[in-house]
Amino acid sequence: MRKQLLIISGVSGSGKSVALNALEDAGFYCIDNLPMSLLEFLDKEIDPQKQKVAISLDSRNTPGSTEAIKDLLLSQKKHFSLCSLIYLNCDDNILLNRYTETRRRHPLSSQGLSLGDAIAEERELMAPIADLADISINSSTLSSHELHDLINKQINNTENNKAMIIIKSFGFKHGVPSEADFVFDVRCLPNPYWQKDLRSHSGLDQKVKDFLSAQDSVTDLITDIHTFLKKWLDAFSKSNRSYISVAIGCTGGQHRSVYVSEILYNMIKKQFDHVLIKHREIKSISNKKQENSYTL
Repeated sequence: MRKQLLIISGVSGSGKSVALNALEDAGFYCIDNLPMSLLEFLDKEIDPQKQKVAISLDSRNTPGSTEAIKDLLLSQKKHFSLCSLIYLNCDDNILLNRYTETRRRHPLSSQGLSLGDAIAEERELMAPIADLADISINSSTLSSHELHDLINKQINNTENNKAMIIIKSFGFKHGVPSEADFVFDVRCLPNPYWQKDLRSHSGLDQKVKDFLSAQDSVTDLITDIHTFLKKWLDAFSKSNRSYISVAIGCTGGQHRSVYVSEILYNMIKKQFDHVLIKHREIKSISNKKQENSYTL
């Protein structure tokens, strides 16, 4: 078995504790907030029997120089055959909400900074690490459960050198997902919203599925998108990418994009091993409960 080191870093409130817990559940020996000055001694101090090691780093224990960080990370690749840096990011407004709702103090707020200023200061401090990340994950739209699942799947992909494909439905009126590699606009399709008996349903409901599946234009567009993805996803997955994000958008993200995403997901997972689906604008009761359950 190859010796493996995963380094988790990112802005406070982005879910580093969730990620570290996921790694611990996967059998990694985890060290939280290891001072970076001790990183060079990690291999000597860790029990040789521990083949899978994960550490987290935050803004309070990192050197300021990109070169210093790079040298420390490169030094670990001499001792671990697999060494990856996973960087977690999150939008400012989501971070503000998480801190407000959990009433936790930001690590840099002790310096007399407001919460907004502390978040901005930390981004600047963490920029050198963000630039060196092998894998970057934006947790803004992920519940803690979804982030846990994403980290687990990412571990398998890293070990097997395979990219993860994420199919995401969204509504254009709420903005295009910033992390999307491909964006497909399905607003040209007949809209179930204008059918009174379908308006309150989503693309996951059978009534909406029946309505859309009966439209030739829907079938044709799905076929065209799948033909494109079938050709190019394979090429992208071989280009040293950790994950590929495919975004399918309609107006509100409730009907057409959800239905099309579900069909494409079922088609693509026949070709690729690691495929996830997420409907950004549809939040189940369980997701709502987990949305703000990050350990800050």
